[in-house]
Amino acid sequence: MSGASRRMLARAVCDGASGVFVLQLDPLVAAEEGERLGWQVVRLDATGDRAAFLAQCRRSFQLPDWFGGNWDALADSLSDIQHRPGSLVIWSGSGELDRETRDTAAEIFRERAENGPEPFVVVQLRGEHPWRSTKDVEDEWF
Repeated sequence: MSGASRRMLARAVCDGASGVFVLQLDPLVAAEEGERLGWQVVRLDATGDRAAFLAQCRRSFQLPDWFGGNWDALADSLSDIQHRPGSLVIWSGSGELDRETRDTAAEIFRERAENGPEPFVVVQLRGEHPWRSTKDVEDEWF
């Protein structure tokens, strides 16, 4: 992970930002950075079809038993995640998902980030981003 990417991530987390960001990161170093700053870190290595992605979300986010394994259930479950000071999701493997699954997941993550209540940051690893974020840390802070 470059020093600039590490600083951008640290700044996003320290500022209590929410959003979906695309950065060039080493996932292990990104996780260490989030943990160092006290955030809940969720490692989401998602590949496969929609069902496989939703199953991985259930495991990664430790979703409740009532999680129905569909998009509405994912959106509802994510709205219940309220860790302080926030949640950092390191999303790898998105480039392996089919476009519909990837786009729907990205929209759900954006909605959760925008609607709170606690900060929620999703970092999609650069080089795997067939979709672009509505926010970009480099544009926002530098």
